[in-house]
Amino acid sequence: MLIVLILWHKIMKIMGWIEMTSTTFEEHEKELSNISSAHRKFYGFDVSRWVIGGGLSVAAALTHNLGLAVLAAVSPSIVGAPSIPDLRKQWHELRSQSKKLQRFPTAILFRHLGHKFGFSQ
Repeated sequence: MLIVLILWHKIMKIMGWIEMTSTTFEEHEKELSNISSAHRKFYGFDVSRWVIGGGLSVAAALTHNLGLAVLAAVSPSIVGAPSIPDLRKQWHELRSQSKKLQRFPTAILFRHLGHKFGFSQ
């Protein structure tokens, strides 16, 4: 009877570890999906703004159209170019989010496995 209780205790302890690991993986996956589903940004810049301005600039250069050139020049103010304080705020948010994700247990596990198997950065 004592052996059965000891085995039961060990099994429950292992099940707790598995549940904790599963929960951690789910939290990590949720964080990564939130990041990837956010607006498409590159170092805090909205890529769609760049595409609009770049497309107008290329069209103006190819067609030698003065109206398109003026529109391309003022497009950052029209589509809402970020200000310096906004960029600083976004930079700090990205840096804190990166540090938070690097401290996730799954990130630590993958980093350890990467070093162990020669996939270090």
